[in-house]
Amino acid sequence: KGGIITVDNDRVTYPVIRKGSVEMESFAISEISNLGYAEDDGILTVTLNDARTIKFDLDFFDSLDQLKEFAALLQK
Repeated sequence: KGGIITVDNDRVTYPVIRKGSVEMESFAISEISNLGYAEDDGILTVTLNDARTIKFDLDFFDSLDQLKEFAALLQK
């Protein structure tokens, strides 16, 4: 709540909740080393080259199709 995930060229910007407030963070698509989707819990995990992981929950999206479209953008 309180943020939107955006993909602009090679940059993905996403909301992160810290200490009760929403902060925006970003990463470059070119930094992605692995994508994994766990169907049982509806979480897309993005692993970056520096070993950071970002988890995008299905609840962040309006539908599973929208999450799949987002994942497809990240695989380019």
